Amino acid sequence: MGKVATRIPTAVLDTSVLVRGILSSRGPSGQILDRFFDGAFDLVLSLSILTEVESVFRRRHIRARPSFNWEDTRELLVALLEAAEVSTGRYQVDMVPTDARDNHIVSTALEGGADYIVTEDARDLLSLKVIKVRGFPPIQVVDASSFIRQLLRR
Repeated sequence: MGKVATRIPTAVLDTSVLVRGILSSRGPSGQILDRFFDGAFDLVLSLSILTEVESVFRRRHIRARPSFNWEDTRELLVALLEAAEVSTGRYQVDMVPTDARDNHIVSTALEGGADYIVTEDARDLLSLKVIKVRGFPPIQVVDASSFIRQLLRR
């Protein structure tokens, strides 16, 4: 009997995970981006997430880093944009009680049918653990290390 094909997971990476992964290929966030480009999971992005990422890269202390190269960063952002599913951001949700500015992450995950939100935001997003909205499958909220472990189990 043949092996049953399993659907690959879909994930939204929050701004902190994307920024860390772009700045350094070492560490869990960098490994996650490598695994995405290897086809281990589908990525859902939104223009609001990309706008936040670009805003972080425009900060003086980031641009002053000796290892920071704007052209390389731009190329990687374009590659992510081309390879990911981009949600339109039409859902408006109020599900992050501690920081309404993070609602767009949840909205992106719902709209994109994500299985996971990957974040390092312990106070606002990780504390949600699982997002359950009627009419949508549950979304697991995990940190980068946990997501890597999930991918390696597959």
